Amino acid sequence: MSISAEIIQRFYHEESDLYKCSGCGAVETKTNRHKKCGRCNNTKYCSRECQTKHWKSGHRQECKIPSAPISPILEANRKIKGSPRQR
Repeated sequence: MSISAEIIQRFYHEESDLYKCSGCGAVETKTNRHKKCGRCNNTKYCSRECQTKHWKSGHRQECKIPSAPISPILEANRKIKGSPRQR
């Protein structure tokens, strides 16, 4: 099982088809979805405070940018704006 699959399995609440906060374990509601980690997109958080706490407690070391290809829309947006290194 890949690391991503382990993380999702650990923080997924199967009975309700909702995710748990990686910081405190609170289950999201259908009207109040948790936010994803902006870097790896594997972990979800109920609040900024939980994200900060989880980042400092070790997520920083395990967080990786996904190796999957980025969406065509995002790629086109990057080409239009240019990367910071190109400016």
